[in-house]
Amino acid sequence: MVDVATQLWLWDKDLSSFLAVNSRPESEIAELRPIFLVMEWLVHGIPWLVVTAISMFVCLRYQFDRTVTDRFTVLLFGLLLDLAAIGVSKMSVRRRRPPYDKKDQVYEAPVVDKYSFPSGHSSRGAMLAVLGLNIVREGSWSAFLLKCFALLLGLSRVMAGRHYVSDVLAGLLLGWCEGMFILYLVPDSFITFLQSLVPFTH
Repeated sequence: MVDVATQLWLWDKDLSSFLAVNSRPESEIAELRPIFLVMEWLVHGIPWLVVTAISMFVCLRYQFDRTVTDRFTVLLFGLLLDLAAIGVSKMSVRRRRPPYDKKDQVYEAPVVDKYSFPSGHSSRGAMLAVLGLNIVREGSWSAFLLKCFALLLGLSRVMAGRHYVSDVLAGLLLGWCEGMFILYLVPDSFITFLQSLVPFTH
């Protein structure tokens, strides 16, 4: 059992190092790293939280269509749930980021973002994809792109040198579970309760 675990750990490190452009700066693919950093910022938790919270408050304040308001409320809850789950997981496991990580991530969370497992960007991407698939038409191009989105984002996290492969796989699984939990286990009464917490809508 120990040998199997050791082999998996070595495979994880070797594959991650092979994919990471930081570990081979002489490679032509290293020029793609700025693209990975743009993807990193696009799924950063801070702008998603701020924009979603403001959108929900505006919808509630000016009494937008209930469907739109509920979607922003669910999204805000999902983002908060994801941040909490990632924070607890990282502080529990405390796995350091790969040694070739350049440590140039902007607006890191204190303490938590020093750790690697699981990937917060991957979990957030997977959760957003699950929630998005509940809105778009099945079989459409939008659905196809959403399904590819989380996987490509996860791959970019490894190639940017931020995470090991296992960090990303765990993040994708966590995000999928978060999305399914929100869609099927969060009742309408809870959504109404969340909206009632906004004082200026009463």
